[in-house]
Amino acid sequence: MKLQTLELRAYAKLNLFLDITGRRADGYHELKTVMQSVSIYDELTFTLTEGAGLELSCDRGDLPVNDDNLVVKGIKAVLNYAYFQPGCKISVRLKKRIPSGAGMGGGSADCAAAIIAMNELFHLELTRDELIAAAKMCGADVPFCVTGGTALCEGIGEKITPLPSPDELIFAVVKPSQSISTPAAYKSFDTKGKPAAGDCDGFAAALESGSADRIGSKLYNAFTAADEPVYIERIKSSLIRCGAYGAEMTGSGSAVFGVFNKNERDTAELAVRGVPRSCSESGVLFGEVCRPVPHGVEIVQPNKPDDTPEELRAFRGKYLDPARTADITKHLPQIKHCAACFDRVSDEPLLSRRIWYITPERDGALCEKCFDELRDKLDIKATDGGIEYDADTEWY
Repeated sequence: MKLQTLELRAYAKLNLFLDITGRRADGYHELKTVMQSVSIYDELTFTLTEGAGLELSCDRGDLPVNDDNLVVKGIKAVLNYAYFQPGCKISVRLKKRIPSGAGMGGGSADCAAAIIAMNELFHLELTRDELIAAAKMCGADVPFCVTGGTALCEGIGEKITPLPSPDELIFAVVKPSQSISTPAAYKSFDTKGKPAAGDCDGFAAALESGSADRIGSKLYNAFTAADEPVYIERIKSSLIRCGAYGAEMTGSGSAVFGVFNKNERDTAELAVRGVPRSCSESGVLFGEVCRPVPHGVEIVQPNKPDDTPEELRAFRGKYLDPARTADITKHLPQIKHCAACFDRVSDEPLLSRRIWYITPERDGALCEKCFDELRDKLDIKATDGGIEYDADTEWY
């Protein structure tokens, strides 16, 4: 029986500015990068059903659907962080639109969506900082993808400072058939690059101005500054010839973006189509014009029960034994959450006078809100379950 579903969009990111400022003793590189969420997104649907375990499916056969997938890592990271064990099966359906091996944070965005989905579905009530702490366990770009928008990210990506959004801009994004290995890119930088060589203050001033011309002229990527593949340089040059105010590779590559004013969409689309096939081994793998968005993850279908009337009837006669939170806390420590909406049972009975409805077996509970909804839908009569109900009674 289906309990709940939640649909989310996980948005890609572009590195408008990326400087590598040093390397830590543990081998991680310190960054100073301005990230921007853009309107290219993956779609994820999370479903909670009776049972146990975790199941992931994807419309791309070349992507793993096991523990190597960042969606699975995100789910496990946030549930472990919250010390929460779900009493149900979690199923995830992933529809990919963000290209892989592009430096656009597709895997990180999906991971962030998984973290936010678990917080919503299980009412974990984690704060922004706690979500970021869980995200740090999964990768350098995941904390930004949790928050999204426009931000300066420092350290290994976990220090996030919001910046003004370039709302007057759009971006023409081109991903060639070649991909760039992130470890190989860092290794090349360590050999050929110069740390802290970018002008972050200059870029921040350009971003503040909102001028496409100024922003385009201040784009910077430490990877291309150290060692730029010929095909990346050709794509950048092509976008600029077609009207971009500036062009740069995002992340460790291999996607390249050009900067345009938002009223120049036709020009930007022509720039995408105008990239010569010779710029890539097998042509352009992906090309799209996108805009800035203010979030990294967006919930498009709110968390709500998703049962048919027939399925709801299975609850009839099952949750008809009312008990107050104090009774649950004292006698039923195994009851942790509502079986329908997963609202948590309070561990502090003095903070709540809510009524919970317990199964005869004492192994499950419904909060009074869900019970009342089910009672209304099933037209439970006053004597159902041997319990007298006063139609005028208000439960607190």
